[in-house]
Amino acid sequence: MTRSTTILLLLLAVALVAQQNTMLPKNLSLKEAKEIALQANPTLQVAAARIRAAAARLQEAQSDYYPRLDTVAGLQRTQEVARDNGGNANSHYTTYHAGLEFTWTIFDGMARKYDNLAKQLGVNIAEHDHKDAQRTLLLAVATAYFNSLLELENIRIAQEDHKYNLDLKDTAQRKLDNGYGTRSDVLNFDIRAKDAEANLLEAELALKTSHYALAELLGRTHNDIPEGFHLNTAQDYTQTPEVSSVEENLQYALENRPDLIAQTEAIKQQEAMVDVYDAENLPALEFFADYGFTRRSKLKFSDKDDNLVFGIQLRWNVFNGNATRAKVAQAWAAADEERQQLNVLKQTIQKQIASQHAATLQARKLADLKTETMKLAEETRNLVRNEYNIGRVTATRLNEAQTDLVNAQGDRVKAVIRYWQSRENLAAITGQNLSTVK
Repeated sequence: MTRSTTILLLLLAVALVAQQNTMLPKNLSLKEAKEIALQANPTLQVAAARIRAAAARLQEAQSDYYPRLDTVAGLQRTQEVARDNGGNANSHYTTYHAGLEFTWTIFDGMARKYDNLAKQLGVNIAEHDHKDAQRTLLLAVATAYFNSLLELENIRIAQEDHKYNLDLKDTAQRKLDNGYGTRSDVLNFDIRAKDAEANLLEAELALKTSHYALAELLGRTHNDIPEGFHLNTAQDYTQTPEVSSVEENLQYALENRPDLIAQTEAIKQQEAMVDVYDAENLPALEFFADYGFTRRSKLKFSDKDDNLVFGIQLRWNVFNGNATRAKVAQAWAAADEERQQLNVLKQTIQKQIASQHAATLQARKLADLKTETMKLAEETRNLVRNEYNIGRVTATRLNEAQTDLVNAQGDRVKAVIRYWQSRENLAAITGQNLSTVK
């Protein structure tokens, strides 16, 4: 085997492994779908980049605690001015300088401390914003998952309807063969079986489309959906468990929702900026040192041209046109703005929780009601079929009973899925959906 052939085989093997890593599992649960989305959805990369940017700004602020060392070089042209008492106006010279300059801020009125605090709060805000983006993404994944689950149930209903009408067709055919059935009954059930088959094809297409939408949220393409892919329905979504109270949901949201925490941190950040600007009213103390070479007229240094200058410098601003006062006022105003936004956000969340809680309770009642209706429709259909078998009712009545059952099954599935979707909506509003994944 040649070297080029070996390299080609290795590249193919690597590509195959990479493709396998992006393929979705054949049996996908809602929890797995959420975890895959958190790892691969590209929109989260934007929020992650903001975290890295905030961390870099914090590192920049931390560097202010360290001394600064610069290389300096320059020239200075001096032209003497003629004076009344004499002086050579033509006397001029050039001074050349090169060296190292060392500066270290010893005290700056605590500006560095509060600037670092503000930057650290910026990192915290970016992290909570990233968490909030996850909260929103998880809701979108759950919605897509339940849409797929709804289409899966529609397929099951269409399959059962198709099988049931084929069975009725066979029964009608046997009656016709035995001389007491009608050709119209056979054709009737044949038509209804084909209608059910058409509904099945439509539901299968809708399921495939919903799979594509779900895969996109998971950071995958249609090529990453394996053959035989299906949703894991190990969890019994036909049940409608109780819903926790409005007070419990509100308490959880106020303590855990990421955007609320980020907004609280934003207030602290602006308050820290008040201290940063206020520190400009205090003196700043700086140590400096300069070692280098200085020479007039010629750019050629010697050992006699070196010099060392060092000392401590105190700088205290006396007047700057009230610029510092304006910056402090601006930071206070920004902090007040963040407080108002926090209050608005709390009120919005409280309203959303109350509204969604009511909607979830209503969805639960509707799901239970539709379940009872479906059971009654199924019982009615079975009774009508028995009556049809003994000739007491016509095929038309049986058609009606079967249609009522299919419609009741569809309504019940929609109601149950709507209930679970409503629960996910409530969990997203409170932030509890974040606790369901790693």
